[in-house]
Amino acid sequence: MKSPTPYIKQHSHLLELMSEAEKELFALVYDSASRSEKPFLASQGFWRSCLKHKLDVDFLQLLAQPQSLNSSFPFVVKRVHRTMQKTKDASYVALQTVLEHAPRFNLNDPRQLIKILELTAQTLRPTQSPLGLEIQSLNRTIALQHLEQAQNRLREISSQSLTQQQTHQQHQHQVKQHFAYSTPINLKPYHKRLDEYGQKVETGSLVLWHASHKGPVHAAKTENQDATFVRLSDEIMTFALADGVSTSMGARLSAAVSVQEFCNGLSENLQQQNGTSFQEMLWGATEKARNQLEKILISFLSATDSDEFALVRGQIQPAVAQRLLENTMNPTQKNWGAALATTLIGGFIMASENNSFDVHLMYLGDGVAELYNSNEQKIERLLDIDADVTEISHALCPGPLGKEGLQNIAILSPFTMRRGDWLLISSDGLARGHHSYIFSVLENAGFTPTQESEDEFAWNLLERTASSADAENANTLFNDNLSLILLTVK
Repeated sequence: MKSPTPYIKQHSHLLELMSEAEKELFALVYDSASRSEKPFLASQGFWRSCLKHKLDVDFLQLLAQPQSLNSSFPFVVKRVHRTMQKTKDASYVALQTVLEHAPRFNLNDPRQLIKILELTAQTLRPTQSPLGLEIQSLNRTIALQHLEQAQNRLREISSQSLTQQQTHQQHQHQVKQHFAYSTPINLKPYHKRLDEYGQKVETGSLVLWHASHKGPVHAAKTENQDATFVRLSDEIMTFALADGVSTSMGARLSAAVSVQEFCNGLSENLQQQNGTSFQEMLWGATEKARNQLEKILISFLSATDSDEFALVRGQIQPAVAQRLLENTMNPTQKNWGAALATTLIGGFIMASENNSFDVHLMYLGDGVAELYNSNEQKIERLLDIDADVTEISHALCPGPLGKEGLQNIAILSPFTMRRGDWLLISSDGLARGHHSYIFSVLENAGFTPTQESEDEFAWNLLERTASSADAENANTLFNDNLSLILLTVK
């Protein structure tokens, strides 16, 4: 009989050193992943790299969620995350099983969990090596020997579920009492809005169109996280455009709420005047929008089991979603972005002397603003972005980070518009994949400077722009949600 090689002896010894809880959890993970009809794509090397970078259990929870990882994570981690989310392969199943059952086996050390995932990859990924096949056989033996014990443990835990549920309900009641000042959440902005059809607003010499759009098919966006809004009061137009941060939970709600709160707050400030400067009014309207996001955060924290929160968190697991909210309120994980984060561009236009109009604009985060001067037939870029950079430097959000972030509000110098001039404001989506003026891009989609365009003019432009990118098979062109405000003086 052939004696085992030193490597096989070492591997057998490592298996023996695993605790019973680790072996049982491995048995469950192997059993779940082996039932998947898809291959196990995340290799042993990937899981080893997770240990090398000292990524913790919180990271594993983020890895299991559909939201994009920010730039602080290693490239290989972000690449595997995208693949797992796209294919829902056996490694995705294994990760979900680890996260679901690890607490029931009292396994909280990330090194233990990642080792189990590495062991599962070693067992399920194809190999032609005799040594590899022998190791896989040893691993399968361990899994099969401990599967029944693991299933028995789960049954025992299930019998205690009623008591745990009662405890959870008591806890939720205590939290609701603690956050007794929270207000009900209005989710009307979350559902399909006027800007997702397109709207035209007209008064005197001013005409404004605005719209937001899910973007090209190739962008593969599951929802529209851009939003636009306009309010007309006493011949003054207030307007705003927001681009929800794609890596932030609740980005769609945040964008929709922020544009409405900003416009309403700014309109009220302009009506009251009270000797406040226009710059202070813009700043105050932005703070009002952030305060509303803070109220929503508190309301969600007080009712994490609510239908409203379930709608907003989407596919994110409840426990992970709650951690994201808690970390927004009290940031301890620096790699985690805040929930309910969005960029914001907003301002107002009001009559001035000699049939001209003054425009005041603020911004927090990225976006584009362009001014077309009809007399000089020249386009001026008022607010620019780097079309090749997707990282968001600043955003409007609740929590301490959001409060500090108000210091990053930038206000453009006021400028004047006259008859025939056009102001364009857009999110970064329309700037992706090219280095042209947005006005030039819209001309290719059929934009002509006329004030007689239909109500859905802005939305139709976005639709044609997105469709053209798909038709050209240009996968980087306009690769995001799209939103647009067009304003002219007639």
